[in-house]
Amino acid sequence: VQGLRRSSAPPPGLTEQRRSVPIAAGRRSLTPSTCIPRAAISPSLCACAGSTTMAGEAERRKRAAVVVLGDIGRSPRMQYHSLSLASQAGMEVDIVANGGSDPHLSLRENPSIHIHEMKSVQLSGVSKISGALALLLKAAIQFIMLIWFLCFKIPRPDVFIVQNPPSVPALAAVKVVSWLRGAKFIVDWHNFGYTLLGLSHGRSNVIVKIYFWFEKHFGRMADGAFCVTKAMQHELSQNWGIKATVLYDHSPEFFHPASLTEKYEVGYFHL
Repeated sequence: VQGLRRSSAPPPGLTEQRRSVPIAAGRRSLTPSTCIPRAAISPSLCACAGSTTMAGEAERRKRAAVVVLGDIGRSPRMQYHSLSLASQAGMEVDIVANGGSDPHLSLRENPSIHIHEMKSVQLSGVSKISGALALLLKAAIQFIMLIWFLCFKIPRPDVFIVQNPPSVPALAAVKVVSWLRGAKFIVDWHNFGYTLLGLSHGRSNVIVKIYFWFEKHFGRMADGAFCVTKAMQHELSQNWGIKATVLYDHSPEFFHPASLTEKYEVGYFHL
């Protein structure tokens, strides 16, 4: 938005004021996601994380793993989940995501947040031969990478929180690892992956139908779920059998009207 820029300072205390951003179920949000108030996150997410503490581990600091099969720098909602867990819930947070753009400075400078970067899978040569084969190989490689990172690259967490979409293979990989490591499995529904895939392949395409089954099957296996709107909550409840808690996107407090100096620095007055 013209006239706004990010501040390099960490966000101040989070407010509990909510601003609903209407997003139709099955459509991509174009508005920036932001930090989650403590009132929204404590009863659900923190309760799930705390319920996995074993006997003799009462003094151990809780840990969460935030999983994004994409560029973490372009996923502000998951960044603010991580900040909320670290700053408000007092948890250690491991972010497992693809590289690309840098996340916000407040994450990179937070000693409780640890970012583990996976390489993006590019199969441009195979896709020229067969698009279906490229999708299958890419999903298989990503599945192995996720299993490796979530099992061996990070300490055992109390809870996994995975962004959806993409659903394939993220939901299956996180479900398997959560079972192996004795952790809770939480899905944060940003959209429906099969609808986005259907935009390019058509709803009747067999790949889209398989994706829909995969997304619904593994989504229902989660121990908990968040979503971005009441419309999506209703769709998940009525047609998917998933009970989700709505966590609205909020206006980030480290967005602010740019000063005259800041406008000049970013080139607003340069032709």
